[in-house]
Amino acid sequence: MPAALDRSRITSQEAKRFLGAFMMNREFYRRVPAEKLDYRMVDTKTRRSDSPRESLLHQLFVVRNYVYSVKTGVLQWGEERQVLLMAPALSRWGKQRLLDEMHKTEQELVDLLALADIDERTVKVGWQDEPIPAIRLLHSLNDHEILHTGWNLALMDHLQMERYPALSRLWG
Repeated sequence: MPAALDRSRITSQEAKRFLGAFMMNREFYRRVPAEKLDYRMVDTKTRRSDSPRESLLHQLFVVRNYVYSVKTGVLQWGEERQVLLMAPALSRWGKQRLLDEMHKTEQELVDLLALADIDERTVKVGWQDEPIPAIRLLHSLNDHEILHTGWNLALMDHLQMERYPALSRLWG
């Protein structure tokens, strides 16, 4: 099991608030049984839901892209960015290696939030001319995470997994 994330270096109060909200959904991936990583709640000829593995890989890419975007000052999406930030072998890795990769990605996010100038950083985005504050952009990452929390809760119920306390308090 990886060491706990060292959040002590984060001095920005806004960054601390963001991280506290963001980390709640991550527990799902630790709890889902390894044999259910490729399970699909919907799998028909015309519709397929993401498996927990696909959801985790997507989340890893999204977090890495937001971190990279704050570091470079420009938010971009697309295949080029995915090739830059994701190893193709990830889709074949076992649960523990994927969890290790998730921990590494979370640590990269914590390291970013611990930068002394995090409150002053801005990021150029495609929907407006003026760059936006990096922390505001990261709150968009949390909004994205919330969408996945809802799906993960439905999947936990379907797999008859016990909900973890932090989400039970929030989502009932």
